[in-house]
Amino acid sequence: IAVLGFAKNPFFRLFALAVFAVPACIAGYALVHGVAKNAIDSTILLNMLCGASGLIVGIAAMINLNALGTTVFSR
Repeated sequence: IAVLGFAKNPFFRLFALAVFAVPACIAGYALVHGVAKNAIDSTILLNMLCGASGLIVGIAAMINLNALGTTVFSR
């Protein structure tokens, strides 16, 4: 969070956000895969659903961390 508050370079901020968002993407993928693997027979459809949910969770993590990083150090 400190890196996000002090860094002014957008690429450095994106890299700092990606460090936290990549594990969130993996966790989102694994969560949906664990829930839906017995309900969906098609492997392609299951991977597409899990990939989309992992992407959504990763983007949400980046948005939340970016907002937290800017509000904590803007005071």
